[in-house]
Amino acid sequence: MLTRPRLTLHIFALSITVALPFGGHPAFGDEPGVRAVKQKPHHCGVASAETILRAYRNRRLWTKQEQLAAALCARLPEFKHRRPAAADAIESYYPKFEETYQPELAELLIDRGYCVVSTRASFNEDTGEVRPDVWQLLRKHLAAKHLAVIHVPGHYLAATGIDTEEKILYFVDPWRTEKVFSVSFDVFISGQSFHTTRGGKPRPGWDGRALIFWEGEAINQQNRCPNCRDLSTDKTYAYCRQCRCWIDRRKDARVQQALDEIVACRQDESITNPSEPRLRRRIRKLLKGKFTEADLRAALRHYPLVDNHPKRLATLERHATAKQIDLAQLSLDDLIEIISSGDRWLNVLEDRLVAPQAKP
Repeated sequence: MLTRPRLTLHIFALSITVALPFGGHPAFGDEPGVRAVKQKPHHCGVASAETILRAYRNRRLWTKQEQLAAALCARLPEFKHRRPAAADAIESYYPKFEETYQPELAELLIDRGYCVVSTRASFNEDTGEVRPDVWQLLRKHLAAKHLAVIHVPGHYLAATGIDTEEKILYFVDPWRTEKVFSVSFDVFISGQSFHTTRGGKPRPGWDGRALIFWEGEAINQQNRCPNCRDLSTDKTYAYCRQCRCWIDRRKDARVQQALDEIVACRQDESITNPSEPRLRRRIRKLLKGKFTEADLRAALRHYPLVDNHPKRLATLERHATAKQIDLAQLSLDDLIEIISSGDRWLNVLEDRLVAPQAKP
């Protein structure tokens, strides 16, 4: 028989018990009802994000781990173009996927309307203990029912609640979906191993990285820390120097959102085969909204194209830079045709450069 979890709040001397719907998320007292989404290989980060989105009752198509991973693959060349410091982020042609790059996932969630606080690795190299202020930040948000993707080296988990009286943190593992796990606060922040693989091998401890997100009034502003609200215009540094939180430095998100629209036009799992008719219809619709032609041209220039290199995605922008080609001579229609031509994109590009012409 399924029973409803109950949430007990202790306010001064008064104890209040509130019934929650099954699957609700109690932040205090009882074990949370959240269960992990089973991950695909290397999808632990996006599967943890999907787990949290489901806990928030969001089951739209874009929240699926496959859709999130494909969007991250499609966004990465443009992300690296803006953020050269992300050069080590692993590129791959979806459905091959090797890494969830946390700042990139933070941008995607912000672009979907979520409030995001993302912390970097923050621990004492001698003791392994996580910085107290980073732990208190995560603890504060979990107490407010803001769930978090947390990182242990080599893997992502989803923190789903805390028991402040027993000093226990609850979490789920997308590789081990059979139960909700728990760890004491002291062990969690110590840097010690608190969890094992399916084969029983100890995993490393928490390194201080957390991607906390929730629905609410927008908090992410250009160049401003979402936690301490400190204004930072130092574009060479991606994190707040005071509290180690990631800062969104984009003036707007239209190019990244346009990349999501392009990848949504794919015909199967692969990100390099958008349907030309669907893409043309989508582009026309976007031009009637908030997107400008410049936004869409930028997205098309940075969109992944078919190539044989296993670790570096081909894009028109990268090809044009290497070959010293002026892409300004191509119309928006030319760019759409090139992006939609699969493994023929180079031939189509050369044809358009010889005799550029706009399609009706």
